[in-house]
Amino acid sequence: MKVVTFNIGDGEYALDINYIESVVDMLPITRVPEAPHEVEGIINLRGEVMPLINSSKLLGVESRAESKGKIIILNYKNRKFGFLVDEIREVIDVSEEDVEPVDERIGVGGRYIDGIIKRKDKLVILLKPSLASEEVFSTGVG
Repeated sequence: MKVVTFNIGDGEYALDINYIESVVDMLPITRVPEAPHEVEGIINLRGEVMPLINSSKLLGVESRAESKGKIIILNYKNRKFGFLVDEIREVIDVSEEDVEPVDERIGVGGRYIDGIIKRKDKLVILLKPSLASEEVFSTGVG
């Protein structure tokens, strides 16, 4: 599988490239009253309005570059949303043997994490492409 790697704070994360439509520079954000905590607001991408998920709020990590970050446009089950990250790193090929399943032994749940990618000198957290899409779209923000 191919994944796009990116930084959120000091951590490195990845998403399956099959769910990524594009990566864009920061766009103007319109705040939405009573939106879930992780929803930064909505964005207008080439005439299409979609929710923008703040990755650091969703995952509970500190961001380094919210105002200068990049937006990954995800399409999951024909629902598009933006995912705000600090910095895009690279596209890499990952084999199944390189992905460690997530379980209770490492102290994290499987709500957002699909697995841990073992690279030569580091570990990369593989996120689920659904992320918070069900919660976001069920609130009427998307």
